[in-house]
Amino acid sequence: MTIVRREHRAQFTIIPNAIFSDDRLSIEAKGVLGYLLSRPHNWQVRLDHVGRTTRIGRKKL
Repeated sequence: MTIVRREHRAQFTIIPNAIFSDDRLSIEAKGVLGYLLSRPHNWQVRLDHVGRTTRIGRKKL
């Protein structure tokens, strides 16, 4: 399997590799973290919006 990597100049998020190797976190938790980190600094977290966007139920969130 080939992994394609590109140089990014804008509109990207950097996430430490430790997040993805942490066995305590579910794949959903890792995805939600990635989503939250990709939002602007002044963005307000609303669980209903995060749940709809990530398609994760409120109970799991």
